[in-house]
Amino acid sequence: MHATRFGSKYEVLANWAPAENPLMRKFNLADRIRDAAQLRSDFPVTEAVNVGFSVDASADNYNNSPLGLRSGQSVNLAADLAWSVSDNTSVHAFANEEKVRSVQVGSAAYSFADWTGRSRDVVDVVGLGVQHVMMGGKLKLKGDWVTSRGHTTQSVEPNGVTTPGFPTAWSAVDAFKFQAIYQLQDNLSLITHAWVEKYS
Repeated sequence: MHATRFGSKYEVLANWAPAENPLMRKFNLADRIRDAAQLRSDFPVTEAVNVGFSVDASADNYNNSPLGLRSGQSVNLAADLAWSVSDNTSVHAFANEEKVRSVQVGSAAYSFADWTGRSRDVVDVVGLGVQHVMMGGKLKLKGDWVTSRGHTTQSVEPNGVTTPGFPTAWSAVDAFKFQAIYQLQDNLSLITHAWVEKYS
């Protein structure tokens, strides 16, 4: 996929001193060229087991931004599994890794670019879920567990000088979801839902 976005020119109002550098371009409004590709493959291992793999990649270019985000690249790798254990029980699992890199330029002197910032984000997610139907199809039980780990590295290069960078920022999320659906009538269901999540 190839996509382009072009916006109107920025204008500074007369007799008004802007709080931000007029050369700054907000990334969601700036001119952008994006190239992206996606690939998905599914493999039926057996009649009860299916495995899938996918790859997504994109590259953004903000060449017309004197200050602000200049480029961004992302790659997403994923795999998933669906298993029909029996007529009443099924299991699904997935794993996903996303990597994002970006480059931005700024101005400490409130003029043209005099520093470059670089960041790299990596997020890994793994999930497992089970569904079981009982009581002749009237009661459906669902359970899902998801864990995520991410880290971000950032560095700033003033006037092209390489610096050690900031300390790595880490984050972790663990979540468990449970749901019970009881079919009281054809047009009436009773739903119970519980969700526990830990974030650090």
